[in-house]
Amino acid sequence: MTPSPVEFEVRPDDLPDEVNDGQDYLRWAPERTVVPANRSRPLRMVFRPPADLPAGEYIVRLAVQSREVDYEPDFGDSESEEGEQGLSVGVALQPVLPVTVYIRHNVDSPSLSVGEFTPSPDDGDTHGYFTVSKPPEAISFIGTVALVGASSGERYTSGRLRMGNTVDEQRVRVPRSDGDTGLEESICLQIWPEFPARGEPEQTVCQ
Repeated sequence: MTPSPVEFEVRPDDLPDEVNDGQDYLRWAPERTVVPANRSRPLRMVFRPPADLPAGEYIVRLAVQSREVDYEPDFGDSESEEGEQGLSVGVALQPVLPVTVYIRHNVDSPSLSVGEFTPSPDDGDTHGYFTVSKPPEAISFIGTVALVGASSGERYTSGRLRMGNTVDEQRVRVPRSDGDTGLEESICLQIWPEFPARGEPEQTVCQ
């Protein structure tokens, strides 16, 4: 979101040796692109595995780096009230946007375990939370979660749940609306192993 066009370059970054690097099987385009001021450009990717590629999760880490930012901020009047000459300096910024791509090749999403609902009566933003966890050393989980009323079926909130391969536990919070003093019904957590959700949830756990 700059006042002038910016050219970006997309290049792969190195990964630790213990990670299955999928750089050889992922293609992206364009490798360089000029993004107009206050606009965006799509980055397209395709996964092309060889026939004998072992099943597993493959990770590609990309760095989206600006090649040049031509922007001179306004420092105001260069003269002080006493008439003395001031000094203004322009600094060229080259931000790097990290992008991590998880590729699941012939393996299923890991199953999550859902803990009991934990109330948080002193929290002004949430009524409480469910703790979801996946087995240690499991691959990443990218799915959908929804919080619905057990008796009314009303959907309180829903969205994507992402747990990277280095994350084993996460909280799914039940939001509190303005003026809420407590929950009027039990809340159920629904989980789908894909995003966006398709069909019936894989798990439904109520408080």
